[in-house]
Amino acid sequence: MFKKDKYYGEIWLPNKEGQKQFCTIEVVENDFFLNTILLTDLLQIKLDIIYGVFNDLGCLTFVNCNIIRSETGVVKYKKICPDYVFACANHFIEPKGIRLKSIEIENNTINDFISNFHTMNPLKDKVEVQNVQINKININEDLTLSLFKNYGIETNRFGTNILNHGILKFEFNYEKSLLQSIEIYRHFQKFCIMFFFGIEKFNYFKSNCLNCGEEYYIVFNDDLAFTHNQGIFHKFSFKNFDSFPSVISNWYNNEDLKYCFDIIIENYLSKKVSRARRFTNSISSFEAFYKLFSVESKHKKLNKRIFEYKDIFCLMDPNIVEIEEFSRKMIRIRDFYVHGNRDQKTEHSSFELLYYSLLLDFVVIRELSTVLGFADNDIKKIENAGISVFKNQLPLNRLINENLIID
Repeated sequence: MFKKDKYYGEIWLPNKEGQKQFCTIEVVENDFFLNTILLTDLLQIKLDIIYGVFNDLGCLTFVNCNIIRSETGVVKYKKICPDYVFACANHFIEPKGIRLKSIEIENNTINDFISNFHTMNPLKDKVEVQNVQINKININEDLTLSLFKNYGIETNRFGTNILNHGILKFEFNYEKSLLQSIEIYRHFQKFCIMFFFGIEKFNYFKSNCLNCGEEYYIVFNDDLAFTHNQGIFHKFSFKNFDSFPSVISNWYNNEDLKYCFDIIIENYLSKKVSRARRFTNSISSFEAFYKLFSVESKHKKLNKRIFEYKDIFCLMDPNIVEIEEFSRKMIRIRDFYVHGNRDQKTEHSSFELLYYSLLLDFVVIRELSTVLGFADNDIKKIENAGISVFKNQLPLNRLINENLIID
């Protein structure tokens, strides 16, 4: 939506339209910064709402505006960073109590999920670029998810390019607040983080005014938008994913699944998480999974719980020779970090903690994927991804991480 780095206009506070001030907007990676001389109280550090009209953008409403810099001199300069921005061509969007019936998100990552793009029609000698709906899935009685492919045209002095766009749309039977709507999108982002290589920042996030039907755009801090190198499915197409409707429905509808996956996802979201913290997250996710989904779910001791899934542990990590000894070691490490039992005799390096954490994660992901409804061939891909880590990457990384100073 925002093609330029800077926009010009004027802003004012609610009920003070007669006190408009010149303002520039700087857009830095979806963050908005307002540079203005808007008059406010000297000690004020936050403004609830600011209205503005800007060239090329229309009517903007800024919400939760933090004054991050203030200078007093010949003029009183302020730099303001809003948490939310509402942009509409013809009228202002009132944020208080706003309700939504649908949200539409364009994201380049969705392109990777859509295998059929616009093609040249040799009989008509033209490119067919109409919108095509790839999937429409009824998640539950309140929520419908749709995937589209769309196109854009980019022209410069060298020629004209047709750009493919992937669009995700959620429709609600019952009106939702903005935060509820964003959370629905965030849950889809977590799906991409868990099984693929993350998700990029959205190109736009928009809805429609319930009074007049006009579309408006919403900008906010998309803190779940990032990519990583721990994805399971390398190339993937929703169109060829027969089990996707049941998988994504279970992803949204099963609260126990949400709880377990959220613990694992913490390991992806925290860029500087320590190996010890990562391990405790992983052991917590395994114990939560066991309590909620184990067929037997009667063992109270961790070693018995690990032994119940010994086939999966040994499948993922061929280096496990004695599952009993492995489970006892997991107990000692858990007690050392979680229960503060520093008398435990446990020898492990930070490098080993990382791989123990990965092993627990892969076991839980593999088992929860069966609950989600993944097909057998997709479960096999998850198993192969885990086996690859411990059969191929572990020996190499162990060699790379050797330290002659202490080893």
